[in-house]
Amino acid sequence: MNGTSGALRLRPNGRSPLIVVPVLITGPALLLVGWTQPSATASLVGFGMTIYALRNLLILYQGRLEVWPDGLVNRLAGQRAEVTWERADRLLVIRTLFGRYAQLEERGGPRVSLAAPRTSLIMHTPRFDAVLNDLSRMPGGCRSPVPVHRTVPLPAITVQGILVLSVVGAVVVAVLR
Repeated sequence: MNGTSGALRLRPNGRSPLIVVPVLITGPALLLVGWTQPSATASLVGFGMTIYALRNLLILYQGRLEVWPDGLVNRLAGQRAEVTWERADRLLVIRTLFGRYAQLEERGGPRVSLAAPRTSLIMHTPRFDAVLNDLSRMPGGCRSPVPVHRTVPLPAITVQGILVLSVVGAVVVAVLR
């Protein structure tokens, strides 16, 4: 998968640090609260937020997706995946409480979370669907386009919402004690 003609190169949305940086500041602040007012809940949530924000920063600054007529190369937070279109089964749009991202499902193999396109509730990527359609039509030669499947978000988003509210409630109770 090399050459220069016909390639599509994508990176994660550059505006996302506006979300990641406040979370990166809040995580250590909760850790500090957890240590000064002994609270295991605040410490664990602060640690989790810090790790999550650092992972997102890695995705922002190292994430790259190169799509070629014969396959794609994806780099995401230290992981590198190379997939040929013959092994690609479908593209999935994964909806979460905080946004959407794309995955490529391999035939009889794992899913590959793509570095781009990604969008969030606050930092919306207006061309998400257009870029996804471009990706699905990238297979060259006599290969047919890769189908796009959009997941049904309600059960996952409901569970994520309940978890977020539970964690926030636990931190508030732990800090106010």
